Amino acid sequence: MKISIENVSKFYKKNSPALRDISLEINQGMFGLLGPNGAGKTTLMRIIATIIQPTEGVVKIGNYRTDNLKEKWHILASLGYLPQELSLYGNLTPYEFLDFMGAIKGFRKRPNQIKELLEMVGLSNAAHQLIKTFSGGMKRRLGIAQALINNPSLLIVDEPTVGLDPEERTRFRNMLVDMASDRTVILSSHIVEDIAQTCYHVAILHQGKLLYKGTVSGLVQQANNKVWEYTSSNTHTPLHSSILVAKTRISDSNIKYRVLAEEQPMEGAYLVSPTIEDGYLWIIKKN
Repeated sequence: MKISIENVSKFYKKNSPALRDISLEINQGMFGLLGPNGAGKTTLMRIIATIIQPTEGVVKIGNYRTDNLKEKWHILASLGYLPQELSLYGNLTPYEFLDFMGAIKGFRKRPNQIKELLEMVGLSNAAHQLIKTFSGGMKRRLGIAQALINNPSLLIVDEPTVGLDPEERTRFRNMLVDMASDRTVILSSHIVEDIAQTCYHVAILHQGKLLYKGTVSGLVQQANNKVWEYTSSNTHTPLHSSILVAKTRISDSNIKYRVLAEEQPMEGAYLVSPTIEDGYLWIIKKN
């Protein structure tokens, strides 16, 4: 399913835009939306999900516009949404919760679908356990199951791995990649690794502005010949304000620095290959 975002802006307060003239095209597969907290990612996700309307611009999901009330119902029928904060009913079991959500969405063939979904997200053995006893990771997986109850062709997930341990985060990312084989999945995150491990195309938002749209490999190349490493025994090495420290690592009495700079930051510094995190930091730094 193709998503077209054309010149979208959103103002919550006058002269304080949450989004500024955003234009994007998103096609089938995994698409990453990356940016720091407060960048406007959730606002854009809520606009795509038809929860709020843009102040300016147009969003089309397939052939339907989100600002057309009649066409909106066609979008909702093919949409699954996992918000950052999902309210679950702790006194229900996963089976009861999915049955309830399926009824709300008007999905009639629920019993078989619920069993398949619980199997898909690895909750079959907990199908009749109260949700209030679940870990954070189990609740996020149940959230994905409710988003898939109507077998959507578009799945939107907002910051899905926040608060998960490394094992649960890896499991969740793998699950999203599997789901993207036959649908469009938009993953919004401020965690660079989530995007690096799952997405081929990515967009970067910062302070409501679109700073980058393209491939993940293209994002990495943004920092080509800009990443330097060097080792210093001085814990207070003076650095110019134009230099961004990406990472430091302490070893014995020395500190190894990884920095982003247009030119060699100091004698002995040498160029290294960039990562997606370097590309992301460089784009944010430039703006």
